[in-house]
Amino acid sequence: PNVIWMRVDRKPFDDIRVRRALAMAIDRQAIKDKYYGGNAEIFCNWCLPLPEYRDFFVPLKELPPAAREQWEYHPDKAKQLLTEAGYPKGFKTNVICQAGSAQVDLLSIVKDYWAKIGVDLEIDAREYAVYASIYASKGHTQMLYRFNTSFQPWKFAPYRPGTGTNLCMVDDPRVNEAYAKASAADSRGDYAEQARIVKEIFPYIMEQAWCVQSPAPYVYNVWWPWVKNYHGELNVNYDSGFVTWLPYVWLDQDLKEAMTGRR
Repeated sequence: PNVIWMRVDRKPFDDIRVRRALAMAIDRQAIKDKYYGGNAEIFCNWCLPLPEYRDFFVPLKELPPAAREQWEYHPDKAKQLLTEAGYPKGFKTNVICQAGSAQVDLLSIVKDYWAKIGVDLEIDAREYAVYASIYASKGHTQMLYRFNTSFQPWKFAPYRPGTGTNLCMVDDPRVNEAYAKASAADSRGDYAEQARIVKEIFPYIMEQAWCVQSPAPYVYNVWWPWVKNYHGELNVNYDSGFVTWLPYVWLDQDLKEAMTGRR
């Protein structure tokens, strides 16, 4: 899922009320329905709602209200939170993204939503080489739009110091402690304990609103029926490139000829 990373080590994003306000000012259901035609997930921040992560993931409906409401549309409460945080008239900010991509389109929608609560968002679209350099060096001064790492949730990569994916610059004692415990469980091969630790702190992380997640669109792989022993894989083991499924595939030439008239 792509998210808007806010630098929580700088104003105004060091204030959780500001972060929560920005999250609640976006109508994700409308974006899902109208922009993605319903083909998107509203809630999949950091840990994805996949069968493989069923022991780690907490569904949106099971989160406490303070966490759950950030994925709901509450523009009036967003304005109230900004006022409480000392920004009754809003503020100006910017987000860095990749030029010539769908990122600009999505952020244009976010810009319109935030304008309704007084937040003036500048979309700073950069060519990919520049964009990549900025996110690699964490050189953004306000916000940056990029995907959220969603594999191996027990490593807490987006939300702990020292990782390349912690683009909001979080350094939270509770998360750091949870990571230390999960890492110890990982070294013992204790899967159940890893899952328990992640699931226990999951609501707390969601409550902090360290990043604003936009709906995550589905991606579909399609192939002809005569391509056999293929099930949509891009690769079949970790970090091995994108061709390792090829040796397992075979073509049913008779079926292809029957369907197309050619081999």
